[in-house]
Amino acid sequence: MTLRFSKKLIVFSLCLNLLVTIPALVLFFMSSSIQYTLYQNVLAPRFGSARIAFIGDSITRYGDIWGPKIGEYNFNVWNFGHVGYTTRQMHSYLSEVLKQKPDIAFVMAGINDPDKSITGAYQSFKNYRFILDSLINTGTEPVIQLTLYRKREKHPDFIDELNRLLVLYARQNNLTVIDLNPFLSREKSLLEKYSLDGIHLTAAAYEVWSKEIKQVLNQKEILEKQ
Repeated sequence: MTLRFSKKLIVFSLCLNLLVTIPALVLFFMSSSIQYTLYQNVLAPRFGSARIAFIGDSITRYGDIWGPKIGEYNFNVWNFGHVGYTTRQMHSYLSEVLKQKPDIAFVMAGINDPDKSITGAYQSFKNYRFILDSLINTGTEPVIQLTLYRKREKHPDFIDELNRLLVLYARQNNLTVIDLNPFLSREKSLLEKYSLDGIHLTAAAYEVWSKEIKQVLNQKEILEKQ
């Protein structure tokens, strides 16, 4: 009886492993856009939970499936980025993020906001702060990723002021900040090798970004909690 039960348990375990492994293999051979859609809308909700979340606009969204980039080969890393979204528009999907109650959320936004004056930076920060406050209040630790310069940035003062306010907020709330600008830009301009079109990032840029994220996750021992 025990031997028969053991055999059934082994068969069940093998079937369960195949159930998870086969979709992962299928993902590997699809286009990045289809991979993302299948992962985010079908596989992740069924086989995982959003323990690590990414919140942002197209720069975050085009990271596609972030898990393998940061060394996580499961369905617990979710990308909530939306193409073209402003800091205000990101509020529209925030409830979806909060419902998942992730352990940690990496947030980047601001470059799509329409008013890129110094005054506009304060409004962008207000919108950004609402996201950060909401995450903190529901038990998620946000990591602030400072807004990136574009190639030949026309509004560096806006970005500098927004980032200054974000750093100040981080200090007041004991939050981690990731600043990719020293790696990806020179003289407040996104470097050619890291830019596809002056705004969006190359694979090399995502490698730099992922390395910084992995350092944060290791320091906080988030990966061990998965």
